[in-house]
Amino acid sequence: VIGLKKKSSHHDSLKKKVEDLYKTSDIRPLIFVDNETAELSKMSANAFLANKISFMNEQMLLAQKAGANINDMVSILEMDSRIGKYINPGIGYGGYCLPKDVVALKSYAQTQGIEAKILDSIHETNMKQMKLIVNKIENFVLQSNKSLKVGVYGIAFKNNTRDSREAPAIYIAEQLKEREIDIVLIDDKSTLDKYHGH
Repeated sequence: VIGLKKKSSHHDSLKKKVEDLYKTSDIRPLIFVDNETAELSKMSANAFLANKISFMNEQMLLAQKAGANINDMVSILEMDSRIGKYINPGIGYGGYCLPKDVVALKSYAQTQGIEAKILDSIHETNMKQMKLIVNKIENFVLQSNKSLKVGVYGIAFKNNTRDSREAPAIYIAEQLKEREIDIVLIDDKSTLDKYHGH
């Protein structure tokens, strides 16, 4: 998706240059829209993915209370082509794009006079999920009679990346550290070095 300025005198020449640039790539189709549509589409896509994660995390809590099997629920929901994949619950979403775009989309909606209640709920549910994990770990440590060290295994926000920006694991680790719980971060050296700023 490529945004081009509306009514620009260079619109056609810029479009041709972009098409030539991508001619040898496998990226298809190229969709040309105005800048506003491109930007809003990108933010909306990330916010929608964040929404799926937050929704399934709420369903996981409900399943636990109801005695239902969340893994079977996920398998059943994935059979519906309208719902799609990537709906496994977890500790919350993170990374550079999803949290930023949820907040940015909410702020943009406010400037347009739109009350974005769903976007508020996405963020709140995500924070609640991470805090729930922190509280569970803290309670487990406090109830133990032993001196425990908590290992946080994998600090990147998703598989196959070294990026730990806005990663739920980092938030959880820092919250535990604030509560004076001994923690150790476990990941490959390059990921840990990047997190520590080396």
